[in-house]
Amino acid sequence: MNQQRTFIQIRTNLKVVDNSGAKRVICIQALKGKKSARLGDTIIASVKEAQPRGKGKKGDVVYGVVVHAAMQRGRCDGSEVKFDYNAVVLVNKQDSAANVYGLIIADFLLAI
Repeated sequence: MNQQRTFIQIRTNLKVVDNSGAKRVICIQALKGKKSARLGDTIIASVKEAQPRGKGKKGDVVYGVVVHAAMQRGRCDGSEVKFDYNAVVLVNKQDSAANVYGLIIADFLLAI
């Protein structure tokens, strides 16, 4: 039996790495008709934990771009990218994001 590994599935907890006020979200759906999302893909998520006076409130449904994934991803030059946690940057309908905290790979800056 060969098990297929995926990056971000439904009900995956993700850390928010921007200043939107949300701390933790859970994936509701991966866009583009796929069951899972990879690095740079857009997802629909629900805010599960938020800062007291932030813009994002608990229970809000938001869009986000996956910027960190715990599963390794190969690059064209043979190197692999892997993080310790899954993270997302929240975006609005016009695909603009807030200030981003932490490391963002140059491969995915065009997606934000």
